Amino acid sequence: MLLNSVCFIYISSSLNNTFVCLTNVKKKILYKISIGKLRKKGIKKTISARFDGAELGKLVATQIKLLKFAYIFIFYKGVGRGKRSVLFGLRKILKKKFGIKIKAIFKQNFLPQNGCRLIKKQRK
Repeated sequence: MLLNSVCFIYISSSLNNTFVCLTNVKKKILYKISIGKLRKKGIKKTISARFDGAELGKLVATQIKLLKFAYIFIFYKGVGRGKRSVLFGLRKILKKKFGIKIKAIFKQNFLPQNGCRLIKKQRK
């Protein structure tokens, strides 16, 4: 695996926006885009996150093809709707159109999933 052909994609999704960042091995940002750059503002941005996420995935996939990367690692985090649609858009375009495979997908979600069950308190 050549270091020049490896790229990292960071997808950060909040309730209001979704950001996608493309970096190389040295963590230098090569391309970044958000749903806000697609001219979506306000309530339209949050409602249409699924469709615009796929659009973001297509834009990032074309940049990957232009920069001639062969190995892709994806890191995603956040609570918003857009992260999964960006992932699906990326996988669809990279695999079918360009023939590039994604090596690994990592989830970096730090939100607790309700945690452990609490001990039952005694009644008085």
